[in-house]
Amino acid sequence: MKTFDAQESDLLLEFLTEYFEEFDRFAADNGFEKDLVMQIIDNLKDYD
Repeated sequence: MKTFDAQESDLLLEFLTEYFEEFDRFAADNGFEKDLVMQIIDNLKDYD
């Protein structure tokens, strides 16, 4: 498994934080329910 150094970890955290903030705005603007989105994400995680 790959390990990340501190700089890579900071960049990844910044990217994910911005991604989820944008997704929250998109979801709110388009009427997505967070519970439904979380259910879809959980189903995709189990898809393997």
